[in-house]
Amino acid sequence: GITLRRGDAVLGHLGSLAPEILGVAGIQQPVFFATLHWEILCQQRSPHGQTVQVPSKFPAVQRDLSLIFPPEVTFAAVQQALADQKLPLLQQVDLIDVYTGDLDKKGTKTYSLRFILQAPNRTLKDQEIDKVMKRLIQLYEQKLGAVINR
Repeated sequence: GITLRRGDAVLGHLGSLAPEILGVAGIQQPVFFATLHWEILCQQRSPHGQTVQVPSKFPAVQRDLSLIFPPEVTFAAVQQALADQKLPLLQQVDLIDVYTGDLDKKGTKTYSLRFILQAPNRTLKDQEIDKVMKRLIQLYEQKLGAVINR
């Protein structure tokens, strides 16, 4: 195995179990392990300014939404529309699918989007999630001319 270090700090250990140990246990395939010291990892800073965060104890919520946009709207524009918004519960937006077929003979494009919502200090309630989703729909309707694909 190997020890992961940064300076004098031991960040963790990686390796594989010895064949002798595997044989005693009756295991006939390689077994790998990793031990990471989260407290020490979280104190480290990247030379590129990135930091490590401990995952939240509270669950993330995922909501998918399919929206029909005018053909000139790019996914970058969809993301940019969120830039000025204050949506602290919105952690991530992913593009799941793009459909550019002949939905309504107007050359529209449909983006299926996945929104990840999470609070750092509590479990979200349905009302909070619904409020954020309504705000997102309203934003895309007003800024980008979107229509919900039902």
